[in-house]
Amino acid sequence: MGWTFYAVTDSVYDKLKDTRTPQGLAAMLPFFAYTFDSLPAIAPEKAVLYLRSIQDPGNLGTILRTAAAANAGAVLLSEGSVDVYNDKTIRSAMGAIFKVPVVQDVTDEQLDQFCADEDRQVYGTAPEGTVSYVDADYSQPVILAFGNEGNGLPGPFLDCCDDVLTIPMRPDTESLNLSMSVGIVLYKAWEKNGFKE
Repeated sequence: MGWTFYAVTDSVYDKLKDTRTPQGLAAMLPFFAYTFDSLPAIAPEKAVLYLRSIQDPGNLGTILRTAAAANAGAVLLSEGSVDVYNDKTIRSAMGAIFKVPVVQDVTDEQLDQFCADEDRQVYGTAPEGTVSYVDADYSQPVILAFGNEGNGLPGPFLDCCDDVLTIPMRPDTESLNLSMSVGIVLYKAWEKNGFKE
């Protein structure tokens, strides 16, 4: 495989590690930098995630794990989102960054062009959405859009969506964690398509 291994002193390793109880290994690997031009073909039944201004690296890592497990076609990260190669993201993703393609720094114009090229509907998500995630039409190619942890998707973006989905909740509860919301909706989209791989 062409791997080169080096043994280092404890003091050098202390500078390399990024956790208190590391597993004794450190690695230098190339980044996998996808662009829209280098994305592999995405089957129409696979949902694509669009994450706007995501700030928490742990949330992003968990979302990537869920995207890989629930057969998402790709994950698109807007400008201003946390770096997919943040160390906390990589740890919480548990290898998922090698299983689902991620495009970073996506502009609104690029998203619009991708939707046009792929003939995909954009389903925004918000507590005030008008369509339950259970009733949404996932039989067509879709992009599932989620906003950041504190503010959700901005109003102008939601106004441009083909539908705005919501997850019904009891009225006396707070909003769900972002990664939990993504998991609920993404798994429903996969289920409605017969769990096709």
